[in-house]
Amino acid sequence: MTKVSDKVFWELLKENDGLFEQTAEAIRKRFKCDYTRQAVYDRAYKKIEQLKEILESTNDYAEGILRSLMDSKKEDMQLKAVQIWLKAKAKKRGYFEKVQTEGNINVNTGPDLSEATDKQLKELEKLYTKIEKDANDKNSA
Repeated sequence: MTKVSDKVFWELLKENDGLFEQTAEAIRKRFKCDYTRQAVYDRAYKKIEQLKEILESTNDYAEGILRSLMDSKKEDMQLKAVQIWLKAKAKKRGYFEKVQTEGNINVNTGPDLSEATDKQLKELEKLYTKIEKDANDKNSA
């Protein structure tokens, strides 16, 4: 695999707003090599604080755009931007959506695995472990 310096890696990750697939694509184009989304993910999570800073910067940028849309001359655009802002930033003031339910709630506990083979169950367990790890990594970012 082509060696991508830390400096270039983090510059490309920042240019691509912390998005792994886009960063992998940028590396592939620049270095004419095979570089996967998973390789970007693995490398980025080795320096979690640096990744968090990039993601925070992206959030700041998005908030700035949303804030500018709140001043839009189009009332429907302005209203939507204000709604999004209040749901995200003013929850403590009571601006959030409440979910009300009536009647019975049916909970599907998942598929029937009683006829699954040991091999299939092991594959499902591996997949579940990977999904759980990815979710935990994402939540800690």
